[in-house]
Amino acid sequence: MTTIDSQELTKLKQHPEWLQSVLIVDDDPMTVEALLLTLEGLGVEVHTALNGEEALRVIEKTPLAVIICDQSLPDISGLEVLKQAMVLQPNTSRIVITGTANVDVAADLVNIAHISHFILKPWDYNILVQAVQSSIEKFNLIRENRRLNDVNSIQNHELQKNHDNLQHELAIGGRVQNLLLEGKVPTNIPGVEITGLTVPSKEIDGDFFEFYHSAPYLLDFVVGDVMGKGLPAALVATAMKFQLARFAAPPFHSLAHKKDRGWHLDIMEPQDIIKELNQEIYHSLVKLEHFVSLLYGRFNFKTHTFTFVDCGSTKPLHYQSKRGCVVQIKGTNFPVGIGSEQEVYHQKKISFQEGDLIVFYSDGVTEAISPNGELFGTERLCSLIEQNHERHPDELMELIRRQVSHFTQKEIFDDDLTLLIFRMQEPSHQEGHLTQDIAKFSSDLSQLKAVRKFVNAFCTKVMDGSSGLSNQLELVADEVVTNIVRHGYKDEGGHEVIIQADLNMDSIVFEVFDQGEPFDPRDIVHPNLSGGKEGGFGFYLVKEIADKVSYERKKSENGWNCLRITKQITYQRNEMDISHHKKGDVIVIKLEGENLDAQETPDFKQKANDLISKEGSNHVVLDLSGLNFIDSTGLGSFLSLMRGLNSSKGDMKLANMSSPIHTIFELVCMHKIFEIYDSVDEAIAAFDKQKT
Repeated sequence: MTTIDSQELTKLKQHPEWLQSVLIVDDDPMTVEALLLTLEGLGVEVHTALNGEEALRVIEKTPLAVIICDQSLPDISGLEVLKQAMVLQPNTSRIVITGTANVDVAADLVNIAHISHFILKPWDYNILVQAVQSSIEKFNLIRENRRLNDVNSIQNHELQKNHDNLQHELAIGGRVQNLLLEGKVPTNIPGVEITGLTVPSKEIDGDFFEFYHSAPYLLDFVVGDVMGKGLPAALVATAMKFQLARFAAPPFHSLAHKKDRGWHLDIMEPQDIIKELNQEIYHSLVKLEHFVSLLYGRFNFKTHTFTFVDCGSTKPLHYQSKRGCVVQIKGTNFPVGIGSEQEVYHQKKISFQEGDLIVFYSDGVTEAISPNGELFGTERLCSLIEQNHERHPDELMELIRRQVSHFTQKEIFDDDLTLLIFRMQEPSHQEGHLTQDIAKFSSDLSQLKAVRKFVNAFCTKVMDGSSGLSNQLELVADEVVTNIVRHGYKDEGGHEVIIQADLNMDSIVFEVFDQGEPFDPRDIVHPNLSGGKEGGFGFYLVKEIADKVSYERKKSENGWNCLRITKQITYQRNEMDISHHKKGDVIVIKLEGENLDAQETPDFKQKANDLISKEGSNHVVLDLSGLNFIDSTGLGSFLSLMRGLNSSKGDMKLANMSSPIHTIFELVCMHKIFEIYDSVDEAIAAFDKQKT
């Protein structure tokens, strides 16, 4: 590759062919004027357009170094303008300047339009000027490098030599990438089977993944993609992995004590890990003009949950075995390096069960292109998973690789293809106990407080302070030990009662051992609930609270009796709660959750339809005051509800819509379909006006 030093760069800038033309696209004349003033003094040639169609006409006819485009335009979106600009002038740098900080829009602009900068209004003068200057330099340097390469192509011998050297460097870079960027897929993790695949492309890039096993029941991992190609992106990715390891996998975790949890490992939450990472590396990324899309996740095999921080990554796919379908897992954060040094990241949590699949993939899968220009896409990948979910993960992974290869008609892909498949399974018998505690007590009723404290400490540790479950199991243990002391040992001290507590994948099991007089559970009569007789309540409570009770008598005089109590534990999936009130014949339904995505939508839709049917009214107002995020499935549920109401000559209006939700509605033109009001009272008044 031919390099250009600072003196040569100065000469190039003075050359007549040095292109400094900039196109400003914004529908606000005042914004256009402000941008013109910002760029004044840079010596650039500026073109302007007030809408998308006008911008495309300029792009078709005028060579451009930089396009500065607003996302919201009156005719077509800024994303569509920049997509067409990629075809018409692929080397032109693309900068988005917008007043709306929407994470999903930013992700689309990065992943689809391949923008170089994302700048929020009001813009910082220095940042915008630096972005334009660096973009102009980059454009012209790329063009000059191409010219030099054309000259060098005449020198066949030298070209062949350079080619051989380049191939050698790429081979070394490929080995570096394999060693430094691809993590080692862990094996023998109880409760999950993991398989991974990375198919290197013909270029080195910044794709990376890694696993961190911070506790016996936790498995953290990260999958990321540094913007750009080549060794610079790979080096940034290597630095990211190094910095992440400092926070995700420190040499040791300290012990912390909280009243509601007792002693526990002090492990940082995923959102705090990414916050620390961003603070450490943000300024370096800004100086290097890179940003990183990533997803950091944590599997908790005690609670059957997956907690994750999505920073503009490709969206993982969750095959839910109970429902037999695939849903996308989405978060709401900017990529690392976009935003600010003090950016706050938000994590989400989903639950999983045996038979579920969670599939992580790079954009090398979904953005693989067929010979006729069609994208492989997420829908095709979802269908493959749904139709082949029963296959072994290795077989499913190989099937996806073959399908992408057949679709592109290539064996060597244009982008790295990374796949990670997690199949949730029941642990083997040997690995079934995720946590186990054991304690010994003397046969004296004075030990009851210590027994309850032991049960409470265990439940607090494994269930993060689930007081309801702890109280029930404390009562069970109290009753069992009381009966052993009074009836098994006949109130005789000096004997032992041993309690072993186990956390399995779906239950807590307490086994209580004693050497007292055994009993036959069938001989215990049902208590007299009318109050005529005192006995029998203890074992009745045990049976009512526990999901399963079993008893094994001792085999010899010095043997041990064992009473086994099993209590099932369940983890609720995220649901969208709704509340309502009625004013006249209008039902006002309020969405109580902040997010309406693919996971919450079915529950919301069912609850809303049931409520409308129960109330018998076909005039509905949706109060969206608490809603901050909605995806395509949520939008679809609104349309479905309105179609159902329209079919019965009713209607639905929306009220109290937040700015982020309003932006999404405008992007998909749904603000033209629904009537949207600033308040519930205005929406109700609109119904009243229709009647008159």
